[in-house]
Amino acid sequence: LAACEAVTDRRDMHVNALLLFQASAASVLITTVAKKQAGRPRPNFYAMCGWNATAVGGAGGCTAERKWDWEARQSFPSGHSSFAFSGLVFLTLFALEKAAQLAKKRKLPPALPLSVPRIAACLPACLA
Repeated sequence: LAACEAVTDRRDMHVNALLLFQASAASVLITTVAKKQAGRPRPNFYAMCGWNATAVGGAGGCTAERKWDWEARQSFPSGHSSFAFSGLVFLTLFALEKAAQLAKKRKLPPALPLSVPRIAACLPACLA
């Protein structure tokens, strides 16, 4: 019986690791697409693109390579915050699932699983 539980725990760990990887990859993909569409300049936009006020007929323009001009326009949304948000949402859902499994295993009264474990499981989402 203990060997069976160990295999289940190992499989559960692998599935959850894969789900976390997929959530992170989806977050990076969505953030990258949103950055390409928004094109909002970074706070140091003028320094990155080598802004010259007289470059294009007096209207101004970037004098740096096209790569740096494009990179200077990748400010919004933040990759760090979207990555952290996806991790914390995953952690919240993981904790809620474990709280539900614990409630089933111990056959707790229905009111108790709704209170302490579920409130504690929602803390990561509140932090995000």
